[in-house]
Amino acid sequence: MYAKHVENGPPIFNKPVGYDLMVGDWVAPNGRGQITDMIFTGKLDKKSKNDFDYTLTVSFPHQGDGIQSYTRDWSQGVSGLLSTHEAPASGYQSNVLRAMSRHPGKGTKEDMNAPNRDYFFRVRTVLDSQGNILSTHYGKIYGDFMQFTYYVNPTPNDRNVEFDPKHNLLGGLNPLEQVQAP
Repeated sequence: MYAKHVENGPPIFNKPVGYDLMVGDWVAPNGRGQITDMIFTGKLDKKSKNDFDYTLTVSFPHQGDGIQSYTRDWSQGVSGLLSTHEAPASGYQSNVLRAMSRHPGKGTKEDMNAPNRDYFFRVRTVLDSQGNILSTHYGKIYGDFMQFTYYVNPTPNDRNVEFDPKHNLLGGLNPLEQVQAP
């Protein structure tokens, strides 16, 4: 599996920016990435530090790609698995929108960083002429945008999302990007 912890938003606002999950970086010219798996579009309307509206749209470049959220089950305790062993075969949506706003006298409204919201995703999807999946890659995300850990299975059509921390296919990560949990 490819796995990485991410704690930074898109490098630019008001323009879509691709992210390559298997390289672990923004797509060129904003990073070393080659293939766009996810598209992040951050829009910021900032009047001051405490007066702003921010939205983040996460979308996908291919028909059939998508994302679905689920609520983490803490009933197994912190040592238990945080997701099922397999990503779902269906139920993916083409984008997700998260928002945050802060205005003087009105406080903060936020739909980001929900502590129990995680995701399954499907990327690099190739469909036949009838819309059936020929090839795709499944993965999962722990955490919410833009502080999250992602895992992507390198084997096409394999919905297994279990991760062995001793076998991360992403090398050269700094300590804050490394993933130690399955």
